[in-house]
Amino acid sequence: PYMRYGKLLMIRSAELPGIAAAAIALHEVMALHPFGWDSGLVARALTRCVLASRGLDPACFSIPEAGMLEQGRPAYVRAIRGYSDGTTEGLADSMIWFCACVGLGARAVQVPGA
Repeated sequence: PYMRYGKLLMIRSAELPGIAAAAIALHEVMALHPFGWDSGLVARALTRCVLASRGLDPACFSIPEAGMLEQGRPAYVRAIRGYSDGTTEGLADSMIWFCACVGLGARAVQVPGA
């Protein structure tokens, strides 16, 4: 199932909503696990790059990792495994988890004087 949706990202990325592209990028790196222990770090950094390049967070101001932390490691692992199993349900669950992480990450931002 690896690169199932990654191919979609490479071929038709302009048609995908930015949040979907960021989620697929994260999950593909985690599913492929090309950097061993550091794959999670690279995947999360890539997520920020995609969110910024798609205009969802151009200043890299939000903290999607805060949302991941708030949802907990078991939810993180479930999302990665769900995506990796290649089912429609697994993909949907992983996308919902990711969107929640991004939302929670935006909420976690502290703006001085606001």
